[in-house]
Amino acid sequence: MNSKLDEFFKTERARVFEPDPYFTQRVMARLAAQISVQRENGIWDGVLSGARPVFALAMVLLLAFMAIQLFLPSMPEHGPIDAVLSPDQTDGEHLIFTGADPSSPVR
Repeated sequence: MNSKLDEFFKTERARVFEPDPYFTQRVMARLAAQISVQRENGIWDGVLSGARPVFALAMVLLLAFMAIQLFLPSMPEHGPIDAVLSPDQTDGEHLIFTGADPSSPVR
């Protein structure tokens, strides 16, 4: 039993660690096949790798605009100073914006 295992291990070791005479031809054929495949798909790999920075920039800008909108309050269209100085405001609006007490006499 041990002789069969020893023989098996020796043949496997020789097969794995010692290349056969056609090893170089197989390696060169495999490299030539990979180069032809790379030539066919090479332009699409370049397009995809070139688009990554564009997508990253778009995502950063989108997140930056969203953060600005989230953290900065929106400006009101009609502020208190504009409301006081507005010529088309009613007496009630004037009292609301100036904070004057309507029961006190006007001086």
